[in-house]
Parts: sequence; C-alpha cells; structure tokens
Amino acid sequence: MTAATPTLIYIHGFQSSPLSQKAVETADYLQGNRPDIRLLVPELPDYPLPAIMLLEQIIAGCDGPVGLIGSSLGGFYATYLADKYNLKAVLINPAVAPHVLISDYLGKNVNPYTGNVYYLTHDHLSHFERLHEAELQHPENCWLMVQRGDETLDYRLATAKYCDSPQLIEPGGDHRFQGYQQKMPEILRFLTL
Repeated sequence: MTAATPTLIYIHGFQSSPLSQKAVETADYLQGNRPDIRLLVPELPDYPLPAIMLLEQIIAGCDGPVGLIGSSLGGFYATYLADKYNLKAVLINPAVAPHVLISDYLGKNVNPYTGNVYYLTHDHLSHFERLHEAELQHPENCWLMVQRGDETLDYRLATAKYCDSPQLIEPGGDHRFQGYQQKMPEILRFLTL
C-alpha cells in the first residue's frame, strides 16, 4: 500500500494569478527540494463564492495530507478553509476584512495578470462578509507571517485577528513579503508536509 501524496495548495491574492512571484517561488522550491509534494496553484475566479467553491472542490479531491499557503486575499480564503476543514495554513500578509478593503474596487476591474474584466458589486462585499470569521475555531492551525513594511495592508489588523496563532512579524519588507522563499523549510515544517 503506497502512502497518499501530500498536497500543498497555494492561494493567490486579489488581482493576482498562479503566475505571481510567490507562487512561482513555491513551485521552484518544491521542484528542487520536495518533489514528493504535489503543488496546486488554481487560478481563482475573481468573485468570492466561486473562488471558495473551487478551493473546496480541490480539497475534496485530495487523498492525502493537505496544507494551505494563502497570500493577501488568499490568506483570507485560507483562513476560512483551515477553520472549516481543520487544515493547517500559512498566511502571508493576509487580508483580514476584505468586505471593507475591497469596497474601493466596486465597479469594473481588470485583473492585470489574466486580463479578465469583472464587476464587483455590494453583493460581492456581502459574500466576503459572510465568509469572514470573527473568531477562529482552530487558531493554532494558522501561522501568520507579516512584514511591518506592508504598503497595502495594515499588519496590526492581522496580528490582532490571529492573536492566538503562531506569528512571525518582521520589520521592513513589503506586501509581497521579502525573503519568502527562504522561509519555505519552516513553512513546510509547520504544515507537516
């Protein structure tokens, strides 16, 4: 009997894609160091409920251990999934309350990676709000990684939200999270993959 293949799901952020720098760095690291891990980096729909539905379908199709890495809005999705399915997740500069943050993007948008044109409405904001977990059921399953120099999100919102989770708070840096690839061994240890 062969052991089930571990799966790492990388969840990209808002206005991003599987071609984001951290997604590529994750793939490069695994190819060179952990080829036993299956990496999935789905191109998420631009709307919250279809994105969550796709991720849930992917998780349901996995037959071995599953770990999540979520960046920015992907960190929000990863939090929801980690709590719902009791999975471990690493959250990189995560969006804490996208229903507030994304209100600036109501109307027509174009994803700069994919070229997809989409329209965000107040209904989409309410979908984000429905997915928002006020209190985590399994805070120990999330490892928060933030850099204080994040120019997009206030890292203090994340440190407060994940106050009962392990945290790595670094000075400087940016929203992309400088030095991400060097953290991969620690990330995989946390995810137990």
